[in-house]
Amino acid sequence: NTISSNSIFGTNQDYGIVFNSGAHDNTILSNDIGNNQSYGIYFVAASNNIISGNAVYSNDWYGIVLSSISAVNNTISSNTIFGMNQDYGIYFLLGPHDNAIISNDIGNNQQYGIYFGAASNNIIRGNSVYSNDLYGIVLSSISAAYNTISSNRIYGTNQDYGVCFTNGAHDNFILSNDIGNNQLRGIYFFAASNNVISGNTVYSNDLYGIVLSSIAAMNNTISSNSIFGTNQDYAIYFLSGSHDNFILSNDIGNNQQNGIYFADASNNVISGNAVYSNDLCGIWFNNIAAMNNTISSNKIFGINQDRGIYFLNGA
Repeated sequence: NTISSNSIFGTNQDYGIVFNSGAHDNTILSNDIGNNQSYGIYFVAASNNIISGNAVYSNDWYGIVLSSISAVNNTISSNTIFGMNQDYGIYFLLGPHDNAIISNDIGNNQQYGIYFGAASNNIIRGNSVYSNDLYGIVLSSISAAYNTISSNRIYGTNQDYGVCFTNGAHDNFILSNDIGNNQLRGIYFFAASNNVISGNTVYSNDLYGIVLSSIAAMNNTISSNSIFGTNQDYAIYFLSGSHDNFILSNDIGNNQQNGIYFADASNNVISGNAVYSNDLCGIWFNNIAAMNNTISSNKIFGINQDRGIYFLNGA
């Protein structure tokens, strides 16, 4: 079936479009879907469907929702998803997997652009995710695993974090994205493990470029990224017990304070990076619990960088 070129709206209408109980191989194309009371488009146990070229806006809760382990092999592409009273642009929960979110314009949602609870093996690629009031892309569950976030542009001065992984999200990939001008942090991991951040450009976020926090932030790899910005305080910041992570072959320069800053973080490896021209220190360890870290084969330089490597407060 094809649903195309319709105007679907109504403040007392809960959902604009619902696919349920195994609906499959349908197309939702070039519709105007807005101002519904709950969700714009809602899939429960629906597979192999296409949502493309729609305007999905100002639904009271969520723009597009995929729910259940049977929500598989759906494609969400080339849609415009926005609205100040729409909490999330796209929301995956209760196990959707092997879906693709491609080349959408997702902005100005009240909380999050894209939010995954329990969702695995999905692709988020080539989207513009901007100026959502809290975070651009969020993975927030121990069952948020094996997802790939690649080649997106994620930005917005009123968007707190570009990408946020929390509550045990693991074995995901953040690859070749442009992440800049977010209000607080470009990428933030809290209790997230075994993830890869590679090949991204992370720049001019108002506080920090990449942050790992909590004792459960471990075995993550940050490699081959370019991290810079004169109004970005720290390029990489580890705190609250993050351990056994790898910072490899990154280009880290021209940050407002420090290139790499460790508070209480241990057993991490910093190797093969170029760290240069940060206004205070290249690499700073500043806590008695900053211990058993390895710094090797880095190039650390810059005429306006006060110190190359600095140990303080018992490190």
